[in-house]
Amino acid sequence: MAHPGAPFNLIKELVGFAKANPGKLSYVALGAGGTPHLAVELLNVAAGIDLVHVPYTVSAPAQIDVIAWRVQLMSDLLITAMPHLREGNMKVLAVSSEKRAAGFEQFPLSAETFPGFDVSAYLGSVVPAATARAVERKIRDDSVWAVNLQDVKARIAELGNEIVGSTPEEFDRLIAP
Repeated sequence: MAHPGAPFNLIKELVGFAKANPGKLSYVALGAGGTPHLAVELLNVAAGIDLVHVPYTVSAPAQIDVIAWRVQLMSDLLITAMPHLREGNMKVLAVSSEKRAAGFEQFPLSAETFPGFDVSAYLGSVVPAATARAVERKIRDDSVWAVNLQDVKARIAELGNEIVGSTPEEFDRLIAP
């Protein structure tokens, strides 16, 4: 995301601007090493640019600094910034997931400029390796029941997230090194 007055509207334009002005653009991302931070660092590598990371611990002050043009860019969850996006105080340059999330279809994807670019976050449960499969299945069954409650399901969708659901074995394969 960027200040609405930024001289770029898409990732492709940002990359061109950053190449013409090396080291002059900074971005905020919550913490160091989190998904928003790593998404921009991946962009730096993929595009051959040098956006400077300014770590923050809370979204609100980071958003204020983007709106005030003290920092040019922000990498954060869309839902967190949505009030500012609706008011026109910030604009979306791209979304880092591989496909558009329900409710956020209007925003371009980074993968449209950089094929294969996908920085998606997953939420799952893990247990110690020695946990009995019956206990794993009970946790999974209870979790599936909870996320499929109508109000929970609606809230998850409202936040732009998708319930995928899988078996413990499928999740093991997803997170395996």
